Amino acid sequence: MSTLSAPVKPNDMQVYKQEQKDLTDHYVQQEWARLKEQADLIMKQAKDLEKRAELARIISEAKYKFKPIVLRPYALYQDGDDYILSMVLPHEWKTKWDSLGLVRKLADTTWEWVE
Repeated sequence: MSTLSAPVKPNDMQVYKQEQKDLTDHYVQQEWARLKEQADLIMKQAKDLEKRAELARIISEAKYKFKPIVLRPYALYQDGDDYILSMVLPHEWKTKWDSLGLVRKLADTTWEWVE
């Protein structure tokens, strides 16, 4: 036996395990952030779809006597419990009806508010 050889030192498993835990934690945090971002986007899309469906329901109950053209703006008015869809925009006339805003029909047959 010689004492001149390099000492053999066993691997410190605690250091190794901590490094592995830190790497795993980092990966999980990155994936969690990515999934949360996707979930937020899906929730926004779901809320937008819900709004469009509600607007489509209102317009299906509204009074109008024309076939709406896709992407053309129309005025949506309310008169008591009744809704009225009109080609005449609020700035073009004075009416007793409450103007709810402008809407337009989309190609998928849903409706959206025009900003």
